[in-house]
Amino acid sequence: MKKDNMKSNKIGRPLKQVDEKLVKDLASIFCTMDEMAAIVGVSVDTLERRYAEAIKRGRETAKSSLRRLQWKAAKKGNTSILIWLGKQYLGQREPSLMNIEADDSKIIELTAMVGRAVVEDGYLGVCRTPSNT
Repeated sequence: MKKDNMKSNKIGRPLKQVDEKLVKDLASIFCTMDEMAAIVGVSVDTLERRYAEAIKRGRETAKSSLRRLQWKAAKKGNTSILIWLGKQYLGQREPSLMNIEADDSKIIELTAMVGRAVVEDGYLGVCRTPSNT
């Protein structure tokens, strides 16, 4: 016989109440899943299952905040961040210097852009700068 004060026929533990805003805030400072789980008192599986959207929003907030700070630093002339942003968004690369020893024991100096070498018919194509000789 059912008691009048029973509200549900569900079996198992009641769901632990977790502050979704706290989960989002923790994700927005790039806390790991293990760290977030320990702070809110649930398992990583529970976080992934019940709070995936809040975690995703938090991570996206963190990325946009970090990007904003990078742009501010770049606008102030921070050379390191300017170089990094150029590589990330403009495809800029630093040239690499290679020394190749030829059969006649002369050193040929080549400057090649990283990732720009072309192989055709089994041969490596490299553009050479004009020499002073």
